[in-house]
Amino acid sequence: MIELHRTESDEYGEEIEQTLNEMVLAFRTELYTDAGSTDLPLPCICDSGRVISGESDIRNFLDTLERELRIQRSISGDGCYIDPDTGEVC
Repeated sequence: MIELHRTESDEYGEEIEQTLNEMVLAFRTELYTDAGSTDLPLPCICDSGRVISGESDIRNFLDTLERELRIQRSISGDGCYIDPDTGEVC
């Protein structure tokens, strides 16, 4: 399960949480009162034992995740779809 670790007052952490919510994705949020209460670099995302931190790496992770979810959802539906990479119709 994806875990978002962030401080309570972190605007960027709130933005990440909102993005995950908009993806309609199961995840857990761990809130900290301050960054000193954990050894993790806040904000960060933990996924399958991997820690993703830093704005660029988090953005890349979220973009990749969104792309994978879009593809998965497009082919798991009961209708025709357009492949987002090739534009080919089923």
